[in-house]
Amino acid sequence: MSRRIKLRLENIDSDGPSWKMLEGILFVQMRLHALVEGALAVHQLGLAHHRAMWFIAKCPGITVGELTTILRVSGQALTKTLGQLIERGLVKQTSDAKDRRVRRLYLTKKGEPIFLETLGQLFECMEHAAVVCGGNAVQDFLAVTDVLMDDHDKALVRPRPEKAVRGL
Repeated sequence: MSRRIKLRLENIDSDGPSWKMLEGILFVQMRLHALVEGALAVHQLGLAHHRAMWFIAKCPGITVGELTTILRVSGQALTKTLGQLIERGLVKQTSDAKDRRVRRLYLTKKGEPIFLETLGQLFECMEHAAVVCGGNAVQDFLAVTDVLMDDHDKALVRPRPEKAVRGL
């Protein structure tokens, strides 16, 4: 994506495919966020908590440093979110057996059902869309998202050997 497009507001075709795709992404993002926020509001949690829980669930034992890399946030930015999750007993933090300075994160038995509730709603939404669209829609959607993601993100969603997330 090295080509830069110079746009002027008056020249944008708001009925064109690029506009419609971007607008679709915005509306889908708002809908998915609303599903998650609704489920988490009961627990006084938000999207930042969900994002952290997502990768802690996907990569049990992930380090705080790895999580900051994945989420592209500073350790300082993640401190409040993780602190709240740990304080509420939703995430457990342990010291690494080899290096006591390294902190590893796990969802707890109390955190798992909260995360799974939000994940279940997201899965239902995506599976409904896949059934309605049928055919190659899922493969085509995955092809588009694959092109839009950078290598950092692709490394996180592709099947990989156990613990390959380490060192990202």
